[in-house]
This record gives sequence, structure tokens and C-alpha cells, in this order.
Amino acid sequence: MSSVALQSPHDALFRAAFESPQHAGELLDALLPEDMLGLIRLTSLELQSGGGRGKDLEEFRSDLLFRANIASSPGFVCFLVEHQSSRERPMPLRVLGYETRIWERHCRARPDEPLPPIVPIVIGHDPRGWNASCEFTDLVSPVMRQHELLRAVTPHFRCIVDDLSRLSDHDLMARALSAFPTLVLWALRDARTPGQILQTLDQWADALTDVANAEGGREALEQLFVYISTVAEDLALDPFRARVAQLAPAAKEAVMTIAEELRAQGLKQGLEQGLEQGLVRGQRQTLERQMTLKFGPSTDAVSARIQAANLEMLERWLERILTADTPDAVVEL
Repeated sequence: MSSVALQSPHDALFRAAFESPQHAGELLDALLPEDMLGLIRLTSLELQSGGGRGKDLEEFRSDLLFRANIASSPGFVCFLVEHQSSRERPMPLRVLGYETRIWERHCRARPDEPLPPIVPIVIGHDPRGWNASCEFTDLVSPVMRQHELLRAVTPHFRCIVDDLSRLSDHDLMARALSAFPTLVLWALRDARTPGQILQTLDQWADALTDVANAEGGREALEQLFVYISTVAEDLALDPFRARVAQLAPAAKEAVMTIAEELRAQGLKQGLEQGLEQGLVRGQRQTLERQMTLKFGPSTDAVSARIQAANLEMLERWLERILTADTPDAVVEL
């Protein structure tokens, strides 16, 4: 098990709502300008297994990658969920790396075919709003923008960003989305702002009722309510459950299971963390034993590096020790 494989609650909720090609198409229809929509045949969307990741794309844990007919050619549409308004690595650079790896995989599988078009959609739900650049050229030195010859050798593209913090309840409801995906966007927008989810709850009674009465609605609402209860700061659980039951009686059964679901989720998470911690300890002991057998007792610096390593690093070093000539070459010191 790798920690990379553990999804955040935001990722899991977004995937639950939008891995359906129908729901993904509805979101594209609400987001994209009309001229771009004219290029994408929404009925052709087809979810790629595992979000289209693989080992070379594990950084993008929650991505949803769809095949699609774009401008009468095979292409891709990808959704990336961004939890913060800025990151150490700017979003256009991260998206470029993601697209490059998709194209590299395409070249390995179909070396004689041209690179397919990719349309990246970034869903931002940081309560502070999106304040990072969407343009790749904003990331490069001004010198490269000022001179035509340098501009010609610099990538130029922009990300399409859906900043949920800028959308009102009316804006979200005006989108032609099904009820559950709309509720998911509402929860992503409001749940992390203290007190906000209760302030806006009354506006969503009809949507909660619609989901509760739909096929599979109870399970969908349970996931929604558990997400809200997990990430909402200082949420008074009993008043929240009571208010939901009052506003949308059809959703009462789902909301009343929150405590049990949270307990089960906590037990599962604790088990996963315990298993991973045990695996890390075992890998550390194995690596230290192999280092001693091959190089003799480790220095304090090497030992400290091993003790601080995560599971991914330990697995890589266990492979590297087979060919390394020195302890430093194993642990990247």
C-alpha cells in the first residue's frame, strides 16, 4: 500500500459525482464557451479506467480522464481538482506535465499517430478563491514574453478553471446539472468555511429531496453528508442532522447514519494507516540490515535519512542497494 493511493475526501466526493459521462458532460456544458463546446461531442465521453493514471500519473490522485471526440478526432478531456488557491508547483506547469505524460503514453502505444488534443479543466474550491495564474506564459521570465524569437520557442496555453468560490447558490442551481453533482459542488464550495454549510443549507432542500427520491439516492446522500461532517470545521452535528430532516424529510434516513458512517470510516482509516506504518517499519529494518551487510555500520547521517524516509523512498532504495557502490548512493545523500 502506498500513501499516494489514499484519496482525500474532496477527491472521492468529486469522483463519485462526475465519473458518470452524463454528469461530466453536464459540467462541460456549463463551463465551456459555446465555440469550444461545438468542438467536443459530449455524447462521446468515455471514462478511462482508473482515471487514466498509472504509476507515471500518480501525482494526480483525483483526476477524471475521458476519451472524447474533439474536432472530429480522438482526444481527451481531463478534470483536475485543486484544493488550494496556490501550490508550490503552479497549476499550468503541473497540467503541462500531466498532458506530456498522457502524450508519451500515447506515443508508446500508437507511435505512428499524431498527438491527440487534450482539454484540461481545473476545479478550484479553495474558500479563499482562485488567485493563481491560469496562463503558462505568466510563469516564465518576462524576457521570454518580450522577444518574439523567445516567445516562439515557449509553450503557450491556458487552463480552464472553475472557481467555485465565485459562484453563488443561484449560479450553481442555474447550471443544467443533475441534483447530486450540483450538491457536490455546493459541498466543495461551502463545507470548509466554518459555519457556511449551515447558512446555505436551506437553499438546497429541493435538491436533497430529489436525490433522496432517486435510485441510489440514499447512498449518494450518505457520502455527501459524511464528507460535510468530515471536513466542516466546528459543525454541530445534531443540529445539522435535525435541520436536514426538517427541510427534506426524504433525506432523513441518510443523514441520521452520519455518526455510524464516520465511525466506520475512522476505523478503516486507522487500519489502513496502521498497516502502512507497519510496512514502513519493516522496510526500514530490511534496508538497515542490508546496508550493514554490504557496507558495514551506517553513519548517523545515513541512519537519520532512513528513519525519515517514507514508503515510496524506502522501496526505491531497496532496489538501488543492489547496484550502489556507497551508502550515500543508496539514500541520495
